[in-house]
Amino acid sequence: MQILLGILMAVGLLLIRGLTIKTLWGWFVCQQFSLPALSLATAMGLSLLMSVVIQRKYYLKCEIDEMKNISSVVWMATSMFNALLQVIAMMTILAFGFAIHSWW
Repeated sequence: MQILLGILMAVGLLLIRGLTIKTLWGWFVCQQFSLPALSLATAMGLSLLMSVVIQRKYYLKCEIDEMKNISSVVWMATSMFNALLQVIAMMTILAFGFAIHSWW
């Protein structure tokens, strides 16, 4: 169950990050540099590439030993909290991007 939930959260977050990149690219890069729009698949690929190059961590910093001893309920709650932080971060980035795009 935890593995399935983890996969579903990862795919959902990848979609949200892809949509964020696709939207910001369309608002700023296409107009400024006369480049074509990104497809959702390309934006998700860029998101994966950026996550490899720039490793940001939106999770509670627990020691590895502590992670081994926690229950599955606590693990699931921590994972969902981390996913929520990522969604909030993407929505905040989009909100700032929209404000800049509207003002520009």
